[in-house]
Amino acid sequence: MTNVLTNLNVSAYLSEDHTSVGFECIIFKLSFLFAETACVEGNNPCSQKCTETPKGPICECLSGFNLGTDGRTCFDINECEAEQGLCSHFCRNTDGGYACSCGEGYSLRSDRQTCKAIGTIGRQCCTQAKMNSFV
Repeated sequence: MTNVLTNLNVSAYLSEDHTSVGFECIIFKLSFLFAETACVEGNNPCSQKCTETPKGPICECLSGFNLGTDGRTCFDINECEAEQGLCSHFCRNTDGGYACSCGEGYSLRSDRQTCKAIGTIGRQCCTQAKMNSFV
């Protein structure tokens, strides 16, 4: 933003006739230039996505993140805490998402959320669980 100010001759707009038109003109030019350069590298106020508007930058977050109260910083959503039951066994929060995993004797299904029994350990667990449910 500083580069924009140093390239403008601000005093020429303010000192010639001191009219409100001249004052409004410089305010318009400054805000227009700020809006065009607000999201460039080095000036970007946003932690993730920045959109330039005539009124200044608007910050947005990628999927799996929420915008903080400062309107600029994005924070990871802990999907494992926010949505109980996402994974049938274990849920691990990751940056912008989550990952499911399974206990011993189980493998993750293609849906990446549920587990299926594998080998004899898994079958024994399932058989035992079924027998216990009928008791």
